[in-house]
Amino acid sequence: MMRFVFYFIVIISAFILHNTVGAFFKLGKVVPDVTLIALVSIALIENQAAGASSGFLAGLLKDLISLRGFGVNAFTHTLIGYVAGIIEASIISNILAFMLLVFGFTILSNFFYMMVAFLVSYQIDYLFWWYALIAAFYNALISPLVYLPVVYAYNKLLTRSSVTGATAYAKSSKIVGGGKK
Repeated sequence: MMRFVFYFIVIISAFILHNTVGAFFKLGKVVPDVTLIALVSIALIENQAAGASSGFLAGLLKDLISLRGFGVNAFTHTLIGYVAGIIEASIISNILAFMLLVFGFTILSNFFYMMVAFLVSYQIDYLFWWYALIAAFYNALISPLVYLPVVYAYNKLLTRSSVTGATAYAKSSKIVGGGKK
C-alpha cells in the first residue's frame, strides 16, 4: 500500500510541476514532460504493474486537462509504463543510459499517441514528429533532475537498505542497478 501512495505522490507532483513550472521552460511549443520522466523512473525502479498503474494515473491526469479524446493519454501512458517496467533496472549502469531510455520512451509515447490519434481520426499537426524529436531531446536532458530525486526518495522511504531492491545513487555518481521486487 505504501508503494502505491509513493507512486501517487510522485506522479501528482510531476504532473503539477509539468503544468506549472514546466511552462517557464518552454522551447517553442515543446514543454518538458516531467510526468513521463517520473513514470519511466517508477517503472524502471519497480516493475510492469507499477509502471502500468502509474502510467494510467499520469495519462488520466493529462486527459482531465486535455480538450481532446479522453482516454488517449491514459492508454498510451499505461503502455509506456508497462514497457518501461519490463526493462531490468540493473541494466542501467549510469545516468546516460537512463537519459537514452527517456529519449526512446518519449519517441515511443508519441508514436503510440499518433497511432491512437489516427485510429480515432484526430487531426495531427504536420510538425508533430519535429516537436516529438525536440521533446525527446529535452526530456532526456532534464531526466536526471527527476530520476535522481525519485530514486533517492524511493530508497529512503521504501527500502531497508539504500543499496538493495532498487537503483541507488552511489558515491561514484553513477546509477547502480538493483533487482526487481
